[in-house]
Amino acid sequence: MPVLTRVLGADTAAYSATIVAAPAVPGHTVGLTTATCGVTPAVPRLVIGTGVRDAAIGLAIVLPRTVLVLPRSWVHPGL
Repeated sequence: MPVLTRVLGADTAAYSATIVAAPAVPGHTVGLTTATCGVTPAVPRLVIGTGVRDAAIGLAIVLPRTVLVLPRSWVHPGL
């Protein structure tokens, strides 16, 4: 896999882990704040869910393909 692709995958995983750890940061950035500068209760759930998904995608790009190989019985249950 090209080096640039792995670097972008690592950046994606790192940023996603950051927003999972501090979900209020992106909420403030895009203006999803309340009058007291806090974020609404739905924002952390949305940000954490998106962050976990993106972190998994970033790790899938970075890790070697052999790490992500599923057992054949999972892919073809009849075999």
